[in-house]
Amino acid sequence: MKRNRLHVVQAAVAFCLLGAAGCDSGAPVQAFANPDPTRCIVSGEKLPAKPSIVEVQGKKYALCCPECEPSLRKDPEHYQKNPGSGSMSKK
Repeated sequence: MKRNRLHVVQAAVAFCLLGAAGCDSGAPVQAFANPDPTRCIVSGEKLPAKPSIVEVQGKKYALCCPECEPSLRKDPEHYQKNPGSGSMSKK
């Protein structure tokens, strides 16, 4: 009987460690370098449900659209200091 309980506990721990649904590790699913995690770093627009994901200089950014990628790649430091200041900004 003790052996069966041990297997159940081991299975539950393995299930959670593998990221199964219902086990909250407290860590975010995916972290982005956007200063505001709800807005595009280039345009300042609210991010859609499925944003464009781009990696620049080892950091991942969420963008509102693929058109913002060239601007971010050209000067990522500018957008880190001035998020939402891109020419596509609709503010």
